[in-house]
Amino acid sequence: MIFKVFHWSTICIFIDIVCAVELGNAENDKRFHTQSGHRAPVALTCQKVFINPQGNLSEIIAKVTIVNEDGVVIYNKFIKPLEPVIDYRTSLTSITPKDLDDGDHYFTVRRDLIDLLGWRIIVGHKIADCLKALKINIPLYLLRDTAYFKQFFKPGSYEHPKLKSLARQYLNTDIEVHFQNTTENAIVAMNLYKKFRVAWDKETVNQLHASRIAFAINCKIVEGIMPDKKKANMIARISIVDYYGFVVYDRLFKSIWPVIDYRSNYTGLYAGNFTKNAVTLCREKEKLELLLKGNVLVGYGLLHDLTVLGLKHQFSLCRDAATFTKFKRAIADKTTPTLNELASHFLNKTFDTNQHDSVQQAHIAMLLYINFKSEWDSEVKSTFHSYVQHRRRQVKMKKYAPVAIFYSRVLMNSQYGNVKALGRVTIVNEYHHCIYDKFIYQRNMNVVDCYTNMTGIRLADIQSGVSITELKKDLKHLLDEKLIIGYNLKHFFLPLRYKFNMSNIREISIYHKFRTPENTKLPINIIAEKFLNTSLIGFVHPVTKARLFMSLYFKYKNDWDAYAEQLYTEYKLNSLKVLTEQEISVESFEPISMQCSSVIPNPWDSFRDKALARIVFIDKEGQCVYDNYIKKYSDIIDLNKTSSSITPDRLFNGTDYFKSIFQIYKIIDKKIIIGEELYKCFRMIQLKIRWWLVRDVSFFSKFKIQYKRYLPLNEICKLYLGYGLNNPRDPIERAKALMRIYLKFKNEWEEEVKLRHEKMKKKVNSLQEKVKELKHDF
Repeated sequence: MIFKVFHWSTICIFIDIVCAVELGNAENDKRFHTQSGHRAPVALTCQKVFINPQGNLSEIIAKVTIVNEDGVVIYNKFIKPLEPVIDYRTSLTSITPKDLDDGDHYFTVRRDLIDLLGWRIIVGHKIADCLKALKINIPLYLLRDTAYFKQFFKPGSYEHPKLKSLARQYLNTDIEVHFQNTTENAIVAMNLYKKFRVAWDKETVNQLHASRIAFAINCKIVEGIMPDKKKANMIARISIVDYYGFVVYDRLFKSIWPVIDYRSNYTGLYAGNFTKNAVTLCREKEKLELLLKGNVLVGYGLLHDLTVLGLKHQFSLCRDAATFTKFKRAIADKTTPTLNELASHFLNKTFDTNQHDSVQQAHIAMLLYINFKSEWDSEVKSTFHSYVQHRRRQVKMKKYAPVAIFYSRVLMNSQYGNVKALGRVTIVNEYHHCIYDKFIYQRNMNVVDCYTNMTGIRLADIQSGVSITELKKDLKHLLDEKLIIGYNLKHFFLPLRYKFNMSNIREISIYHKFRTPENTKLPINIIAEKFLNTSLIGFVHPVTKARLFMSLYFKYKNDWDAYAEQLYTEYKLNSLKVLTEQEISVESFEPISMQCSSVIPNPWDSFRDKALARIVFIDKEGQCVYDNYIKKYSDIIDLNKTSSSITPDRLFNGTDYFKSIFQIYKIIDKKIIIGEELYKCFRMIQLKIRWWLVRDVSFFSKFKIQYKRYLPLNEICKLYLGYGLNNPRDPIERAKALMRIYLKFKNEWEEEVKLRHEKMKKKVNSLQEKVKELKHDF
């Protein structure tokens, strides 16, 4: 988002850069800079006189005064008017015709101010009027107007405070009312800013910095020598500015190895810049990672800087000015223009090449990004999309290595009664080598029968086995990017809640050759005898059975793979048909927002990782129609206190789960459900709902940041509702905010759902054609 402060008159436009003042050559005078070398804040005041061009009475700037942070006047000039003056207001301003006749030309003063005010915080009283009259465009984040600082407003009053009353109340100083002294007014405004600097800057951040879109980084690198006498690049200074130009990080770092070259011609650093108290980069690395994570990162030579920093940043979020195609082709015979050349060419700006200010260079990089954001983002997105498509093609072309799984189950007693649970898991690779064979220990369950005659499992084996958690970790490593062959695999994957790609499963009980004429599945011993001439009588070692599975696959590999692809395509087609067979009609449906809170119970409380603890519903009038805690009958491992305010006593006195589910079904019947990450809620309450009745802020394109990343609810509220959540852990407040968001974007949201429905219909048609081709080929 680019902020514009004022609209320009067509009389004269010298600046084409939006949201920034032109950067002139930096002044050499020390009074223009702070001790750290950054340009200091200034206070600006103006005096006006009246003109009457073509019968329209209006004001023009007649005098400009600027004082620095110490109250020293650094600029004080009269401006020669472009139109005849009809009222000099001498009694108030002390301006005479001679003063203006001897003054500087309007355009000269304007040019001076543009050079002087570049990248400064500008303090003043109603300075917007002055800047508008001067045709100077200043970013909002650089303005500190005493007439608009909230702390200066009286409680319950919306009247802008006067500078005189502010001086008397906060500085114990009186200002002459009947006579305007620009120097005095500027000094008072500067002193007010210095007194409330922290709170004032913070308020500006809260107003303009609701969502951090991007950061620009600039690093200064020196050369050091390692203990093995090899040279190494080391970070000496890091400066980071945000999208609005705020310096969010600027620090010098002590090198861990001796420095042999400070590269002062490029870095502007010398040995004297570093104090004994300077920290090393390793102590700040974690802070930098947290600051930059998930944000667009802009820079020049960014990939090199990140390599030296030792930080990894998502490629789709990197904006390197040294590699952007538009910049590389901008200057003839220059493959990679310098940052100074890019600023001169695209921004019509120059900066002192001898200053080497990393903050200033980060500002330039951010300005380049702001001006070419759309084009730059599109190029990176296109490159990223091409990379993803290339990876997908590689995945399709890649031949997954097959593994065969055989599992044995034992009878155990749980709080829900007797259940069959995993007792042993065996995995064989394509070479018939056993790569995994372990017994499974089920926590909080007692063994009833091991079926030793059939499984070979004994009670002692179970007690010495691995836990379910360890098994899942092992399987994640062993089954990643593998073709999985097995018999009745649903009984294996379901208790483990293991996610898999259906196209990579070769289920023996489904393959058409291993089915009866009545299309029922054959027992594994009959399949082995019929197709492999192998007899399975009595106890057969699990490794032998897993090897039989692998032999079956290789015997019918080509036909089986083709059949699996056909089944998978038909499955996708049928799923989409179910979703699109009904026409969308939500006119008669009322919206209701939903918020769920969860806890983590004992692992064997249910087949879900999290259990429902509290559920809230808010209607479109903002009234809470349902708020209930769900009673727990087992131990709670984690109450999720960081994201909810649930306590054990509230759960103990809660409503029965099944009774609550019945009430929930009645509430959401024929309703449009609004929420965030609703799929988690539906999973906890075991509810299936028509997709076109779901309005999830986590998937609404309006709130998409970039490449499948979406804004959290609190950020959405700040950005689109104008306020943040007072208590982000309160589900009622969150549900009310969700309803307000839906009502604000209702038309746009409903249109997006309709477009998605049309897109799914087209997908159905294409899949139908594909199924016909596969059946014909098969």
